[in-house]
Amino acid sequence: MFELIVRYEYDENQEWKETLEVKDEVEYILNEGLGTTGNGACFEGSLKAGRVSFVNYVVDVEKAITTINQELKKTASIEGRELAFFLEADGEYISLDRKGRTAK
Repeated sequence: MFELIVRYEYDENQEWKETLEVKDEVEYILNEGLGTTGNGACFEGSLKAGRVSFVNYVVDVEKAITTINQELKKTASIEGRELAFFLEADGEYISLDRKGRTAK
């Protein structure tokens, strides 16, 4: 399985409780979407320095990115935020193409 990180930025001035609720909502959506397709699972989400990151373990990276984009359309909570995808390779994270990867 591949470790795929999904990341987006949040407004640090936003209320903490609201930020945590959105993180938990997105984590649930990712876990359900990846689990339903049998392609993986969302392991955990974290908040740090204005950035939310989700660790996902997936079988097929491109299929996972497609699923993640489709699933995130179900929530308006992160609409318009640019998603960044990173793949763990040899202990380091490499950035994947962001083109066309904005939550809508």
